[in-house]
Amino acid sequence: MEGIRKTGEDLEVYRQLQDDEWLAAWLVLEKAKGGWSKWAGWLDVLPKSFENGLHFDKRTLAATEPPHTRADLGKYVNQVTNSFKAFEKAVPGATLAQYKWAKSVLATRAWHLKGKEYLVPGAGMFNHAMDSEDEAFTFKKATGIRSQKFLKYHEVLGDGTAVVYSDRSVGGGEELYESYGDNTNAIYYMYHGFVPERNPYDCYNFRYPALQDADKMNYLRSRLSAHTCLLPNDVPAPFLLYHAVRSLPPARHDCLTTASTLPSLLTCGRHKLKTLKASLKALNHTLSNAFTTTLQNDLDLLAAGEVAGEMKVAIQYRAGQKAILHSVMDELANRIEKRKKKKKKKKANEEEL
Repeated sequence: MEGIRKTGEDLEVYRQLQDDEWLAAWLVLEKAKGGWSKWAGWLDVLPKSFENGLHFDKRTLAATEPPHTRADLGKYVNQVTNSFKAFEKAVPGATLAQYKWAKSVLATRAWHLKGKEYLVPGAGMFNHAMDSEDEAFTFKKATGIRSQKFLKYHEVLGDGTAVVYSDRSVGGGEELYESYGDNTNAIYYMYHGFVPERNPYDCYNFRYPALQDADKMNYLRSRLSAHTCLLPNDVPAPFLLYHAVRSLPPARHDCLTTASTLPSLLTCGRHKLKTLKASLKALNHTLSNAFTTTLQNDLDLLAAGEVAGEMKVAIQYRAGQKAILHSVMDELANRIEKRKKKKKKKKANEEEL
């Protein structure tokens, strides 16, 4: 810490850093001033340590599933570790531990509004709890644009004044809560180190495997992104389109040139039931290969109360991901059953004729 105190003027330090780093430098420098900082009262009540993605131990990292979340978490940690090299040149004497602490303060408390980052002392102390808008939310009413909800209740005025609007009625003496917005659990898990008990905005990020058939891949590239967020109890059209293309019979290969939409492709390929079965099989494969435990295993661990801290959060996160997959599989199973009954009824009618 002495090394930091002997660093030159704070402003000179900030000039050496990118916009998204100078707030971290400010935190480290102000913290080093101790009682001499005008912000000492606020800095002293900030957490001394964090249990978010930057501080997970190896055991928690290993328990993080599915693999793409573990990979994203690894990239995040490596990115912060690598960016420290430039940071310590601007702030001689700073340690990686101090830098990770500052980055964690920003991850859990900074406002991100329209491309800018703000640190508002005191305004980052509210715990998360869903408001009435969250409770009533369904993706059927969603615009598809995330991160807009936070903007409704947080504002920085032209004179620099920061304003927080209440998103609920609060009685005297009650704890103040706020909704953190329309984030997925991956955001809460990686950056905040917790998972909400219920989150209507969560989804499973299904990443599409590449297909060997070049024509099929070209068809998909022009219509799909590399992944789709699967929502509870829903089977999105892009997910079905991928499996409709993947399961398209060789004899119907010409459908790739004549059918431009999912309904037309299914009509041309005459393989709606096969597409539904292929989709269900893909999710079964995901559950078997992306996770080392079952949903019931995780629920039993949590119910037993034998896990705590960051490991408990890791299990809560992966259990939530599996629960989404199971709900989508149930919906697919229902559609398959309805399709079979429809075909059976049609066949019976034809035989009567």
